[in-house]
Amino acid sequence: MKKLTGAPLAILAIFVTWTLLDFVIHGLVLGRYYKALMPLIRPPQDMSLWLLNALMLLMDLVFVGLFYYLNERREKKQALVYGLVMGLLMGFVIGWGTWTVIPIPNYMAWVWFLGTWGEFLVAGGILALTLPKKPTT
Repeated sequence: MKKLTGAPLAILAIFVTWTLLDFVIHGLVLGRYYKALMPLIRPPQDMSLWLLNALMLLMDLVFVGLFYYLNERREKKQALVYGLVMGLLMGFVIGWGTWTVIPIPNYMAWVWFLGTWGEFLVAGGILALTLPKKPTT
């Protein structure tokens, strides 16, 4: 049996990590706040979990694929900086972008911002550990 390495390992590890972190962030930290927003958001039984997972996998594939495509040397520092920058970008859009159009509490916007930033920083760390350097010619 072939060992899972490189980009496929990074994609799998990031997907599992993001799933676990989303459970902590959205289930444990923000769960009670979501209940108060039920008029604005769907109740859990009406949410499409398969679609949420498909979108997370797509984001994972783009995250890993874009890093792999843009960074020939694939150094650990590059992966961490990439995760940091992508996390800031996505955190602002998800946390504060949502806050500008939906009346969510400031606390929720902060948690979405910081949680997203943290998830992408961790994903950058996973890239650093799993993507091999491209051989120099």
